[in-house]
Amino acid sequence: GIGLSSDDEAMLLVTCGMGQPILRAGKIQERFFNFGVLGSHGNEVAAGSYQLCWCQPSLGRSCNSTEEFNVAFGSIRVRCHWNYAELDTGECRRCHLLFEVPEEEDSVCQIDAGSFALVILWWFVSTLLFLAIVTALRCRLWTLPKRPGERPGTFSPTLVGTPRPIRDVSQTGGKLLIATNGYHNLIKFPVSRWSTIPVTLAGTAHPLLDGVQFHVRVRDGRTLEVLCLDRSPVTFRADSSMGQVEVSFGRALLHSALHGLNLKVPLLGQTVILAGCSLAIGRFLEPPGLQGVAVVAAGAFVAVFLFLIWLQFVRTSSPLTHSLKMYASNISEKGMTKKTKKGPERAVAVQEVLDLWDNFQHLVRDRNMYYMDANIVKPLTMPLKLSYAELVGPQDAMWFVSHWWGTEFRVYCEALSRHAKAFREDEVTDWKRTTTYWICTFSNNQHNISEELGQSHQESSFYQALHEGTVKGTCMILDEKAMPLTRSWCLFEILQTIFLKKQVIRFQGLFFCTETGVLNRGNSTVEMSIQIGHRMAHLRLEDAEATTEQDKRMIHDLVIGEMESFDHINRVLKKCIGEALTECEKSVSKQFSDLYEELDFVTDSPQRAGAGFMTD
Repeated sequence: GIGLSSDDEAMLLVTCGMGQPILRAGKIQERFFNFGVLGSHGNEVAAGSYQLCWCQPSLGRSCNSTEEFNVAFGSIRVRCHWNYAELDTGECRRCHLLFEVPEEEDSVCQIDAGSFALVILWWFVSTLLFLAIVTALRCRLWTLPKRPGERPGTFSPTLVGTPRPIRDVSQTGGKLLIATNGYHNLIKFPVSRWSTIPVTLAGTAHPLLDGVQFHVRVRDGRTLEVLCLDRSPVTFRADSSMGQVEVSFGRALLHSALHGLNLKVPLLGQTVILAGCSLAIGRFLEPPGLQGVAVVAAGAFVAVFLFLIWLQFVRTSSPLTHSLKMYASNISEKGMTKKTKKGPERAVAVQEVLDLWDNFQHLVRDRNMYYMDANIVKPLTMPLKLSYAELVGPQDAMWFVSHWWGTEFRVYCEALSRHAKAFREDEVTDWKRTTTYWICTFSNNQHNISEELGQSHQESSFYQALHEGTVKGTCMILDEKAMPLTRSWCLFEILQTIFLKKQVIRFQGLFFCTETGVLNRGNSTVEMSIQIGHRMAHLRLEDAEATTEQDKRMIHDLVIGEMESFDHINRVLKKCIGEALTECEKSVSKQFSDLYEELDFVTDSPQRAGAGFMTD
């Protein structure tokens, strides 16, 4: 222009030189007029078309009235926000729906494909956000019971990580490993201090695991290594096929991820990213009324719905749960369940013991009766609160079984099968179903042990099973370490066996049963017989232990009362094993004699026969 100066001013008017002032810029600043930020406080401007109008004080004007701003040097168009409709009055009105936008310079809102896609994206991001939360976190209202089947503890609302269901706990390669049922969705945090995860185990029915805090190290997507709190390896053996791994809320944020999708972003990062995206989209859309809340709520509903669908139809049950369900169904179909009083009427046939092995051996493997009781017997009998014998159909006991719970269950099956076959094979063909045993694990109601033990030893189910029925004798399940003889309750059973052998003519006494045969019948292997003999030669029954000191003292006093001293009962037991070993020796000698006769070889002794064979 001509004659421009720094005192020149500009104003925003509908038409230059007339009307009310819309917005005044003031004097020129260097090369620009500054009108401020439109829409800010004091700078509200209605939508519409405006002219930029000029006033020059150098021409003798005061530039105080709109008439003096009569030179137009440009025009501007003030529009409403992209999803607001412009009314004739210049006001902006939000379209009624999230995915509506007005047409060009129109007050009518119509559905817009881009806006609709943005709303769908907002809903999808919200769904992912809530899905990440509901799958990784839980609000626990009650403290967890330590044992399966027990009632929850006290009311204590706590936000925790999602419990990871346990498929198996076992000692492998000197390390205690947890195999989870499906992906555990835990990752190592990249900080060495937090590379292991503090957890609490619950519901495993193992006294050394439940309610105890450990650290775990991620081995792979389905395996965790259990460590002590000082991060050293756990040295004790523990076996379980149930329970869950509990993770605190804070560690769930740091260590939860999605292994199945190979997504290694921790939950904290997932929630921050997804929440940020959701807020950004919501801020951009500026949803009218409660429509934004509805979109987010719809995402939360779908997330919860999908999670429930996964829980009900997609998530697979553990092998133990599946096997228990199938076995319980088979028992129910037989219809043999019957409640009976404690004592000799609660025996089980050999076949019922072997059925347990056949159906659960893929889980039991080399595990013992502690595992059987906690993981199989109690869950099976929990609905009716009965003993296993009552559940499958109780029978009168023919034999009483004395055993140590730490013996492998496989050994029980082998030993009882060989004993039953040795004593019943000549009498009946179906000896597996007609030979019955009273075994405390199966014959006692494991849900009411105090009732089974009674107030005195005469009231205990052990005593009643031996004294009140037609039991023929006691079968002691032995391994090469003769571990039952280190337990006080087995000592109690030996004491009752010795008494019955003296007082009852039909009672056949104590039989040593191994997985290779019955020592008293001479059909156990030489190696097993010699190992047991050496073990018993140095065994002192007074050193036997019990779970409670009260039981140990009670049994100790009974031994002193009945046998006067432990030396006496030690001598009686050694005599029994000596007689059993004599039978083994006779059996082996006869087998060798039969073999030499078959070979048509005559010799004075097996040793000389061997020498003659070598020199022939």
